[in-house]
Amino acid sequence: MKFEKGVSGNPNGRPKGTKNKLSRSVKEELTGLFTRRFRKLANEMDKLPVKDQFDILCRLLPYIAPRLQVSDNNINLSSLSDEQLEAIIENLKNELL
Repeated sequence: MKFEKGVSGNPNGRPKGTKNKLSRSVKEELTGLFTRRFRKLANEMDKLPVKDQFDILCRLLPYIAPRLQVSDNNINLSSLSDEQLEAIIENLKNELL
């Protein structure tokens, strides 16, 4: 049976502070396992073709670095002075290096 649009099957939702189903100890075990095996995994990965290494890194990236959010900072570049634009460009260059 489908719910009506906009009507939740659980109107109260998940209570705040409720722990995830995966317990902290299981997460710690998995982290420890990965940490202990990291050097061996890295050495094995070095033996793979660069394309496969890149593919693996791309797949792991979401677990390592948080996903960037789109910001809605509507900056009207035409309203900025040349000096302000140059400063922005320099800041971007420095962040990329």
